[in-house]
Amino acid sequence: MTEADILRRYQDILSRDYMLTENPYSKVSEGYSSKREAQAYLVRVYKENDYDMSYDEWLDDIRSGGYSPALTKAVNAVDTIKEALDEKRYLVSVEMYMYAKDDEDVQKQAQRFADQLKAKYDNQAVVMSIYEQPFASLSNRKLFNKYE
Repeated sequence: MTEADILRRYQDILSRDYMLTENPYSKVSEGYSSKREAQAYLVRVYKENDYDMSYDEWLDDIRSGGYSPALTKAVNAVDTIKEALDEKRYLVSVEMYMYAKDDEDVQKQAQRFADQLKAKYDNQAVVMSIYEQPFASLSNRKLFNKYE
């Protein structure tokens, strides 16, 4: 595999949607800043309409469909936040090779990649360090290290 093939492969990976799929928790920000706000809206609608079922039955009925998009979005927001609270949080470190024309270009690429991850996953992605590592070389040159 030539260096040009590697570069093409890297760019192909960056452009694919499956690498940066939609964050399932982004639904929360679609009109509701918190679980409490979405629940308050649902309780108000439930009380105003005097339904012939319990609140929990009504929520299950909304989940099955047939109600307004606003109600469905509120229920989805509540459910999504419940899922997020049930999950554990992990810190993941990733190292990868990037190909660029010069030092400045690789720093821009790395920052852009971290920003894309941050925007899609709200995961606080950050560039920690950058080293130049020539192909087939055991030595490297430090360009950037956040902690030094």
